[in-house]
Amino acid sequence: MKYSLKEGIEAISCEWFYQNVIPSIRKRFEYDNKLCDVLGLALLYACFTSGETEILVPDVIKKRVHMAYEQLGIEEAQPVRKIPLIVQRRNDQMVIDEYIEVGNHQVMNGQINGAVMNIEYFQSILVCLNQLEQLVNNHAARSDANIADMRSYINQKMRVLNNNI
Repeated sequence: MKYSLKEGIEAISCEWFYQNVIPSIRKRFEYDNKLCDVLGLALLYACFTSGETEILVPDVIKKRVHMAYEQLGIEEAQPVRKIPLIVQRRNDQMVIDEYIEVGNHQVMNGQINGAVMNIEYFQSILVCLNQLEQLVNNHAARSDANIADMRSYINQKMRVLNNNI
């Protein structure tokens, strides 16, 4: 799962987030914003879960986060949303993507609204994507080679010009 702030919650700034949700983690890893964001969003989500999905968070942390959140005056009960991820293997590489949303529905386990999607269709799309990725990589490699050849040619002409002068 991936966590992100819900849309429309601009009141939560990075400074508020680091000071109120993960102050100890931020002190320990002050130069690693990415790590702090990942751990902090997960902790913020855990602080606001309840019911069957409640995640155990120490009461001290939960109270600190809830008090700071109440001072912001945001109406939203859960400021963080969970984003499901798909882990795939493409050309012996691990690729992690978000679930694709189709309209207002998510594609999960090959189903949209109970209708089974054509797996071969998705596989053909993945094959096309892989082919396009390889094509782009080949063009980039050729462009790099052409640029290197042009630099070499220009340097050679500059040496001849300098020798003639």
